[in-house]
Amino acid sequence: MRRRLNLLPTPMAGLALAIASLGWCWENAGSFHGSAQIVGAVIGGVMLLMIALKFMISQKACGLIYNTRWWVALFQRSPWA
Repeated sequence: MRRRLNLLPTPMAGLALAIASLGWCWENAGSFHGSAQIVGAVIGGVMLLMIALKFMISQKACGLIYNTRWWVALFQRSPWA
């Protein structure tokens, strides 16, 4: 699975956002009763999830993902903590 995720192109994130936007546009162009918007959002969400998994699982991922000290420091300074 890791190999397949590494083969995903990063610009696919832009395509996912475009598909989600097209769902919104189709909904405004025709009366689909919310279904076009939901379908576009689901397809775009699945594509974005695959890209996020690519960067979380990949061994070439940014060191900040694996550096837990950075995340702890971030959330300690957060006003919501």
